[in-house]
Amino acid sequence: MSLLGRSAGAHLVLLAAYTPDDPALPPSCDAGDTRVASVISFYGPTDLVWGWDHPTNPRVFDTHVRVGNFMGGSPATVPERYKLMSPTSRVTAGAPPTLLIHGGQDQFVSVAHVERLATRLRDLGVPHRTLVVPYAQHGFDFISGGLGAQLAEQATLKFLRGPR
Repeated sequence: MSLLGRSAGAHLVLLAAYTPDDPALPPSCDAGDTRVASVISFYGPTDLVWGWDHPTNPRVFDTHVRVGNFMGGSPATVPERYKLMSPTSRVTAGAPPTLLIHGGQDQFVSVAHVERLATRLRDLGVPHRTLVVPYAQHGFDFISGGLGAQLAEQATLKFLRGPR
């Protein structure tokens, strides 16, 4: 099975793919084997500490309020939770192949998130591909027939067909 998520959903599928059977993130029910074959992230936040220190435009998205509410505090007050919930710090050499798709002008989640995770994946030797669509913003792929959506669709199909 492959997982695909967008934005906050991308954050969750990356965590699910990178932390199978992790006792620190137990499933809510008996889930059996939770490993996946591959994972696809569309404009997902990957490093919550970095994101806290480098917030997007607060007139567009107030990172400190929204992420602080989600995490139950700031990196200064709950640092282990931020590390636990950041795919960049949870990925290992055993992670599944990963496709990262992001808009170059994302106004909610900086493209630096995908760059940081791609660097970690490369350093760990995890098969991965990255597509940054220049000038595209958050949710660019929802414009049916748009150039960004076409590029993302082709990258996704090519990734899912393998080889890895």
